[in-house]
Amino acid sequence: MAKILVVDDEPDFAEYVSDVLNDLHHDVEHVSDARSFAKAYTNSFDVIFTDLFMPDMDGVEVIRFLAENRSFASLVLMSGKDQGVLNSSRELALARGMPVLGVLQKPFEFCDVEHIMSTYVPRPCADKIRLDADALAGELEHALADNQIYLNYQPQCDLVTGKAVGVEALVRWMHPGHGLIPPSLFVPLLEQGPGINQLSDFVFQRALLDLATITKVTPDLTMSINFSAKCMEDVELPEKLGTAAQRLQLDPARIVCEMTETALSDDLASYMDILNRLRMRRFGVSIDDFGTGYSSLLQLIQLPFSELKIDQSFVSGLLTKKECRSIVSISTMLGRELGMRVVAEGIEDPETVGVLQEFGCHHGQGFAFAPPMLLDETLSWLKSDKALDCLGTASSPPGSPHSP
Repeated sequence: MAKILVVDDEPDFAEYVSDVLNDLHHDVEHVSDARSFAKAYTNSFDVIFTDLFMPDMDGVEVIRFLAENRSFASLVLMSGKDQGVLNSSRELALARGMPVLGVLQKPFEFCDVEHIMSTYVPRPCADKIRLDADALAGELEHALADNQIYLNYQPQCDLVTGKAVGVEALVRWMHPGHGLIPPSLFVPLLEQGPGINQLSDFVFQRALLDLATITKVTPDLTMSINFSAKCMEDVELPEKLGTAAQRLQLDPARIVCEMTETALSDDLASYMDILNRLRMRRFGVSIDDFGTGYSSLLQLIQLPFSELKIDQSFVSGLLTKKECRSIVSISTMLGRELGMRVVAEGIEDPETVGVLQEFGCHHGQGFAFAPPMLLDETLSWLKSDKALDCLGTASSPPGSPHSP
């Protein structure tokens, strides 16, 4: 059960949404003006439904207020007007670090609210903790030694054959006091200091060790590893990775280094230096979260990417939003024309798989195939029939505390 605040200047509509959420067994309050919102709001709310067009306080002001107050609430944005404003406001919220469960175009029905709330995952650390960058960095060494930080792996499948072709390493921190801290919280904090380099070293060393184990089950599987923008300041990164791969007798071509698109605007010359040397050593290089940053088409030509990953925010809206459908279609075509492998992330159903097949997308990952799993669970999955043909199957997140 989530604690929810509904903000809408039409009292009848606010009450309607509250009734729907109550029927879904959530704890709900609703307000209809800025003064009432100011009185009702606390950091204890898990989800906030807010209308965008309100006379005395619009939805953008609500987003700004929540971001400035470091709210942990997930947002649902509502509007009966411009769909473009809804989508833009969603991006604004994400840019301010606010999680967005979805957008609702008025009028909407019970099933629309139910679907959005079905995607809500409680955030254990949101109990109202205030993570401090220095304190967190100070805990990092102990956390690594105590196995609080570990990796999950999410399979990537060929969208034509259904066979598993790779896994992506996803870092997790199970804090003894705060519970499961999502990387969206602790990675940006560690990036403020040297802790991010220590974390990155752990991730790629652990991922390569596990790839050596996975190789015994599926010899040709690739391993995708995320690297922070701060790692791009280390000109010795290609040599470090090369040495680690050589020590474990791993083919560098099976290791894919993922770089987020949002980091590309900082220092293109440094990226060209490091990414070119990675490619010269036969490592794969992926542009992650494509479409969410500020890179130009020229940078796609200048930088030696071998893979393009379409962000899950577009993939999740593929069946319902024409804008998302257009972006995914164009991104797939662009990647293919530039000779890149195209990977769609966040696939949740067979229908989305079908559309991606039509577009010619090469590979995909998401709960339609498998959730992120611990190494032993990943090995079992790879040995099962699901690893042979997982098209059209659906997986539920496992109930263990290590679930994403």
